[in-house]
Amino acid sequence: MKEPILKLEHISKRLGGVPVLDGVSLQVEAGTFLGIVGTNGAGKTVLANILTGVLKADSGTLQIEGKDCSILSPAQARELGIYAVNQTTTLVDKLTVAENLCFDQKSKSPGGLVSWKRWNDSAKKLLEELSIPLSPKILAGGLNLGQKRLLELAKLYAHHPRIAILDDCFGALSPQELEMAGRIVQQLHEDGITILYFSHRVEPMFRRCDAVVFIQDSRITGTIQKSEYSEEAAFDEILREQKTVVYPKLPGKRGREVLRVRNLSAEKAGLHDISFELKKGEILGVAGALDSGKHQLARALFGVEPYSKGEIIVNEEVLTVTAPRAAILRHIGYLPEDTCVEGLIPSFSIEQNIGVARLMKRAFFYQRGRYSHKNIADDYVRRLHIDCASVCQKVKALSAGNQQKVNIAKWLQADCSILILEEPFKEIDSANRVDLYNYICQLVAAGTSILLFSSNYDELIGLSDRILVLKQGRTKAVFDSDQCNVKDLVEYTY
Repeated sequence: MKEPILKLEHISKRLGGVPVLDGVSLQVEAGTFLGIVGTNGAGKTVLANILTGVLKADSGTLQIEGKDCSILSPAQARELGIYAVNQTTTLVDKLTVAENLCFDQKSKSPGGLVSWKRWNDSAKKLLEELSIPLSPKILAGGLNLGQKRLLELAKLYAHHPRIAILDDCFGALSPQELEMAGRIVQQLHEDGITILYFSHRVEPMFRRCDAVVFIQDSRITGTIQKSEYSEEAAFDEILREQKTVVYPKLPGKRGREVLRVRNLSAEKAGLHDISFELKKGEILGVAGALDSGKHQLARALFGVEPYSKGEIIVNEEVLTVTAPRAAILRHIGYLPEDTCVEGLIPSFSIEQNIGVARLMKRAFFYQRGRYSHKNIADDYVRRLHIDCASVCQKVKALSAGNQQKVNIAKWLQADCSILILEEPFKEIDSANRVDLYNYICQLVAAGTSILLFSSNYDELIGLSDRILVLKQGRTKAVFDSDQCNVKDLVEYTY
């Protein structure tokens, strides 16, 4: 019998004394397209990091085609034919598209010299083959996040890996970009490449998988084969193993209307005639599949994504949102899903990142006292249990979960009356999530209004007063959260 290309036996890992993987065993046949899904903190990203050499397992064995391996670095993983597209982009912004695609081929050039024409021609041919509309000569720093993801996929495709790891990397793509990414992934599958597709949400991409594995509470809890797969079955599997969580929803009456969206459309982003309202002291949940347009809606409300038609009315005054600063001046804050790339300035300190939103609300020459800045940052580090050496530490040195907390702190201290939160509890462990639930509910009790975009439907129902469901860029339904369940949301979403 042929050995599987990848075999894991009893893989365990602890971080900070907390078990994040507990005896995980998995066999993957060559050419398999395997989905791996689990809620935030389940352990899937740690598993992806072990496979790519970012982390080392504490115990257990890993085999590639029957041979024991100890992957100690990403470079060693690549030598074994394991390439990844991660949650954070790894492109070099100061290099062109062609240079990012080809710079690691320098040693193969005659005499060790770079042929720029050959690089540009090679990049152009690859981009045309994958139908990615990018010029090889533009700088990667000028691309949006979706374009960077497609470029990273093209780079992975060019290496023709034995095993491709895709770790929760398609959340910020537009419907058109998501379709392009799906075609590239399908081409990898047809070429016989083994694909492990990690995600914290149930995604349309899972319909293409040969099987979907579920990770909950640091262990594998179930598998659904392609012939049995459906979104409803996937949610049933996730909820079957979840621990009961009591969400701190506060009783009380909603206040006056603070936000109204009328017939909002953004043709390039795939949004069509979306209308809803938000009350003072309300949490309005927003549900939808990855291709529903909910990410584009969040960006349009904050001025990142231009809209072509419709109105955004804040406190009975029409708001022309042409840039994030216009939204911030109206006391609107936005926590994007990709915190590291879009939400923070990695080279800045924790203190500087936490203070930047408040400064943007005033003239740029305005500066608060250094002592006051530090006090505010210290206070939020304590409240949100941000694990750091000091508030002077650079954000890029923090874990993904702690970066998310810094981004949350940035908007909590900015005196926002409306908060747009996109996957705010992503990468936050279960104990700290409960603390954040409580803190956000305290803000709501004090009059803050929240738009909560989440792929965790149980969490969405537990925290929200009402839920807006989007499908293919349109409003599908609006529920009172106490009158619906996860199955209702799945039925309307997919």
